Amino acid sequence: MKVNYRISLWNYFHYIHRLSLEQVIDEVRRAGYGIELWPGWFEDRDLYAPLCRERLRVLVAEMPCSLHTGGAKDIHGHQKQIDCAAHIGADVIVIHPGDVADPHGNPDPALAREAVAYAGEKGVTLALENGPLWFLEETIAAVDGLQICIDTGHLYHSAATRDGRKAGMAEYVNALKPRLAHLHLQDPLPKSDHYAIGTGMIPDEDWGCLLAGLEEIHFDGAAVLEVLPRTPLQLAEQSFGHLAGLGWPGPQKLSP
Repeated sequence: MKVNYRISLWNYFHYIHRLSLEQVIDEVRRAGYGIELWPGWFEDRDLYAPLCRERLRVLVAEMPCSLHTGGAKDIHGHQKQIDCAAHIGADVIVIHPGDVADPHGNPDPALAREAVAYAGEKGVTLALENGPLWFLEETIAAVDGLQICIDTGHLYHSAATRDGRKAGMAEYVNALKPRLAHLHLQDPLPKSDHYAIGTGMIPDEDWGCLLAGLEEIHFDGAAVLEVLPRTPLQLAEQSFGHLAGLGWPGPQKLSP
């Protein structure tokens, strides 16, 4: 098992000091992590647009990189994100249930299949983030090649089944591990989320459950830290250190 730790650009939206995109990516790179980009950065409202792609490619050169969806509601929206990922060398795009849902909030397998097929042609993986467990289960059952991103915080705030029953970490992991390719790491509180690991309500045994599932499938994907920062890299070290104390592998940092 190998975990590629990354930092989400989202974290820096909540940082007290406003940095340029270049400064953020340079800081993350020098700390030895990969990055997950978001579709906009303050005045740069559409980073996935064709005019921005070469800038992004240069910024993340030789750096592990994934994309977070900008809310693709049709195949053209998916293709735009996929084309950006392919151009800059990003391996995964994390999408939301709403990106592959019909107007009634149910899975739209035809749209999902078309998006996954296009991504496959471009060498990009689509990972569906939770979301209710029933939506994830029904969608991956109908769509070959669609992978899963478990968000550890959202898991505790999502209704899991068609009848609204909650499911815990073990049920999510057991149901989704065959398709698990990506992680968003954060620790929630009862009415909010996106806190540093070890500071919220996820018990250590649930982190252990997730680790066991990752080891079982020989996970070798990315784990992206999505937290509200005081200083993003300080909280990254705190969070990954907490996981290491529970038996998770330590970060394999990049050379500066």
